[in-house]
Amino acid sequence: MTELALAIIVLIVLLSIVLDLGRAFFTYVALQNAAGEGAYFGSAFPDQVGTVGTTDEDTIIYRAQHESPLTTELINWSNATVNVSYPVTGGVNRGDPIQVDIEYNFRFVGPLPHLFGLSEINLGASATQIMLVNPIAPTATAGPSPTPTPLPPHIASITSTKSASGGGWRAVITITMHDENHQPVSGEDVSGYWQLGGFGLAECTTGGNGSCTITEDINNSEKVATFLVQSHDETDPGVTNPYSVNK
Repeated sequence: MTELALAIIVLIVLLSIVLDLGRAFFTYVALQNAAGEGAYFGSAFPDQVGTVGTTDEDTIIYRAQHESPLTTELINWSNATVNVSYPVTGGVNRGDPIQVDIEYNFRFVGPLPHLFGLSEINLGASATQIMLVNPIAPTATAGPSPTPTPLPPHIASITSTKSASGGGWRAVITITMHDENHQPVSGEDVSGYWQLGGFGLAECTTGGNGSCTITEDINNSEKVATFLVQSHDETDPGVTNPYSVNK
């Protein structure tokens, strides 16, 4: 009987070790997926960082915390630290990377680690994506000349239309750019992206009338096409303005 009792105790300890290792592995996978989801959302909305525990769905940290039921049920986010950074020196612009790092204090439930004074370990995950828009307005530098700096071109109007296209339909966005004197501006690059199962980057260059057109052929299964135009407002160039085209 003594041998059986000892064997049962050893078996329980071994099972607790397996349980802790399995929990640690699945927790690490969940953290890695969460960091990837946060970086993916941050590539389009790099300014929308948020905080741990936020209920704002349109933030990087919320998207990381709610990547899947596994991340919400398995991870105690009060024991986690989420950091969003831009790993470049100098200015931060579209095309630069955005990085999401997650540090998590994983707690053991089995008795063996506690015998060695080890109640928890630190698990880390990291993911990086390329930003599709400018997240931070450029800092103005004082110059020696008192001459006022001309304001950059701005979006004067945006119109949306639709037309038939093969077996689907075509969404058309027309953007018009003006200068500070409200005159059409030619040769101005305008960019944005379509929200159609992901982030499809699109660009056009204005002509002599200050306008350019962006089109997208869309499947009939899509009822609405939303295009987010990167703002040309000099006070906040990272903002995107959504424009929807209904089928």
